[in-house]
Amino acid sequence: MRKMSEVHEIAKIEIAIKEHASSLLSEGAECIIGYDKDGPCFIEDLKEVDKLVWNNHCIHNLTKYLPDFEGKVGIVVKGCDSLSLVELIKHNQVSRDKVFIIGISCSGILNEKKEKYKKCKNCSHPSPVIYDVLLGEKPVPKEEDHSDVVELESLPHEERFSFWERMFSKCIKCFACRNICPVCFCKECLIDRRESKWSSKFVSTPEILTYHVTRAFHVADMCTACGECERACPMKIPVLKLYKKLRKDVKELFGYEAGLNLEETPPLISFSEDDPEP
Repeated sequence: MRKMSEVHEIAKIEIAIKEHASSLLSEGAECIIGYDKDGPCFIEDLKEVDKLVWNNHCIHNLTKYLPDFEGKVGIVVKGCDSLSLVELIKHNQVSRDKVFIIGISCSGILNEKKEKYKKCKNCSHPSPVIYDVLLGEKPVPKEEDHSDVVELESLPHEERFSFWERMFSKCIKCFACRNICPVCFCKECLIDRRESKWSSKFVSTPEILTYHVTRAFHVADMCTACGECERACPMKIPVLKLYKKLRKDVKELFGYEAGLNLEETPPLISFSEDDPEP
């Protein structure tokens, strides 16, 4: 009985998405960013609206594509995705008045094995924190799970370093983690600069560690643990564990959680005369 009610709820959400998409395009929206049967899709014509779908396999964080548009855009956003959108707005990558947010209350997304993604099992924001319209019944939020990070923190320094050395030894520097990340929005990455002295294209352990540590600190106060980096990694490296560690540290050090509040300034781009450091 519960499964039938879930199917009915999913069907209702899909119908509502199509209705809002049609309305927005009729009113002059440049594009609707949503999902079709194959993944992300970009609907620019009313005739294409029927391609839009919603189901429990719509995993992609679509906010990645928003900065590429200049006009009014509609976008389908899950709870975890909405945190990324807040950060994009705060960092002036997206204008709030140019995006219509179709928020979806999500009960969890399934992988190829029809199991919930690990991040979905303890989702602290199953409903969007920002939206123009909210579809679906609000699930009960859970506590963000840091057990894997705490376990790693408990190890001696040498063992922690050895763990990451083993993990990153598998890295082929394809940059999939960077390219899919919604808050990696620099027009030119220092990793790609020919004259860069920070890193090179060589695939060696020091270069790989430099790349991953540099990127991690670059997004430390913007990362929302959406998990796209780990999902995209062809080598199955648990990179999300690294970002969850930094997210945890930022919360403990600065009392800041990325993506929750449009009015709150990220700590790594702010300064106060009351800062304890001289």
